[in-house]
Amino acid sequence: MAYAALRSLAQILHQTLDHDHQYLILDEKQQIESLIEKLSSLQDFLENSSKKITQFLDRKIRDASYIAEDIIESHITDRILSESASHEDGSLEKISIRFNLIEKWIVSSSKLASSGRALW
Repeated sequence: MAYAALRSLAQILHQTLDHDHQYLILDEKQQIESLIEKLSSLQDFLENSSKKITQFLDRKIRDASYIAEDIIESHITDRILSESASHEDGSLEKISIRFNLIEKWIVSSSKLASSGRALW
């Protein structure tokens, strides 16, 4: 489920860059590109991890992905309706922070697992 949620979010981000780019300011484009890279890394991690780790992370990643989708879609809709890309509310930064935290948890969990210590 988390993998599918990440893939869906990545598709929305790519669509935003490809079709809705006129409603984004430069910093937002860079944040979206960075987030796409993070999502790709998370997808790779899920493909190559044990079932026990992915089950634990599934809900966190899935929830973060759904929240991010809602924020991005609403952000773009607001921009289209107002026809203004001159303001930034920090939504993309908040999404990026959430995925950074998940990524840090993955790294620390991987280190614990490789040292033979229990993850939970």
